Amino acid sequence: KSLNMMTSKRATSPLSLILLLIASSAASAQDYANFGFDQPPKLCPPYRCSKGYEAVPKRPLKFSSVGCNSGMGGVKMFSGNSSLDGPTESCCHQRDACYQICGVSKLVCDEKFKKCQDDTCASITDEQVKNKCNDDVNLSNLMLSLADCKVFDTAQRDACECVTKDKAADKREAAIRYFYKKFSPESLDKVSGLAKKADTKAKLAGLFQKLSLKYPEAIKKIKDPQAQLMEDLMNNMDKKRKTSDDVDDTEDEVDEVQEL
Repeated sequence: KSLNMMTSKRATSPLSLILLLIASSAASAQDYANFGFDQPPKLCPPYRCSKGYEAVPKRPLKFSSVGCNSGMGGVKMFSGNSSLDGPTESCCHQRDACYQICGVSKLVCDEKFKKCQDDTCASITDEQVKNKCNDDVNLSNLMLSLADCKVFDTAQRDACECVTKDKAADKREAAIRYFYKKFSPESLDKVSGLAKKADTKAKLAGLFQKLSLKYPEAIKKIKDPQAQLMEDLMNNMDKKRKTSDDVDDTEDEVDEVQEL
């Protein structure tokens, strides 16, 4: 009952609700450890190929992002928020794009994501907006600590392909050229030099992290399927509730007429 009362208050923060839900299911301090609060970040290995092959970006090179709502449909249901993007939206887009860079380290993506969020909140001067930003960041970090490698691994499989080592250099240069041709054609003369410097999977991943930050328009914003499903569910519930209320009002009017 008390949980229902708390979730009905609009002032309740998403972080408080998530912590309350977790606390209600935890019987002891050891249970909190089972949720991963005191665990080091989960290490998800970068994409690897079999011996004699190297991982290179697939063509066409593409990045997409569902923003800060990624994987948080259930959170939004309890919090009443229609969006968790807010001031840190660009950080979430960069995180999603980072996961889709072939050969990148998830730990690097996550640490850059956290720093981006912290810096964004710290730059806000309005105290109320800053507090809301910090609440959202705390919630985001909590969800990140509970996440496994599935999203990252899927993104890497979609972003990488394995080629023989003799073809890897040409594939890396082709990926760089494709990006510049699409988003900075005036800088195509830089491609050959950049390809020589980015001569490994890790170096190429670092280059594309910088490029996605410099050219944010390279990240296509899409609707999160899970968030869309939850939104549709809530809208259907609202429609049914409204229909039920209309029926009740009609029945009350009929009763009043009959009494007259």
